[in-house]
Amino acid sequence: MRLRLLVMAFAAMAMLGGCATFSLGGGKAIVRDGDTSPEAVFRRQALGLQKAFTQAGWLRSGESQSRTRTFMAILSRGWGHKKDAARDKPAPDAAALYLARLRDKNGGDAGKTVIALQGDMARALMLMSELNDSTAALIAARTAPDAEALRMDVKLLEQALIDARKAQSLFADAMARLEPTLPAPVKTGMQARLDANEREVQRMQSLADALNARRLALPPSS
Repeated sequence: MRLRLLVMAFAAMAMLGGCATFSLGGGKAIVRDGDTSPEAVFRRQALGLQKAFTQAGWLRSGESQSRTRTFMAILSRGWGHKKDAARDKPAPDAAALYLARLRDKNGGDAGKTVIALQGDMARALMLMSELNDSTAALIAARTAPDAEALRMDVKLLEQALIDARKAQSLFADAMARLEPTLPAPVKTGMQARLDANEREVQRMQSLADALNARRLALPPSS
């Protein structure tokens, strides 16, 4: 009996090998690594963008966390508590925290910090462009879409769009902090990079609208 159970377990592992499962709104979809269908490519890239943006620290999470810590400190000490200059100074915002991380990585070198910011913007642009291309291919696919799967795909793209906007806002704020110290040619180059990212964010918005329109055009399920 034990041998039979082991054989069944290994068989199940083999069947699920190379798969990733994600759940949105109670629904589930399986993406196989070797699947090159428009749906699978889109889902891998949408999930990959969200993971990459989170790991890179581009989602302003530090700002929300610092606000939460400040609020909890107020609750613990009371609103009428006498202020302490060291403890009650304004919490650093996301752009300040992000630039501090870049400076730490580059030993405080201002020039390398600017290059690092440009590199982050370029990487974000590449990820957004790849996702947008795969979304366009998904919309153009002639296969009959499954209503539930398409609903989850819309949610995936909408979450990616939220992340893209947060990153764009962070890059813009960080650039504004650095701008007063930058030579004119560097400012121009960084603004061009920021504008290119913004165009890709707007393209993602248009594609999200188009994907949702395709979902709404499906006949109601019987």
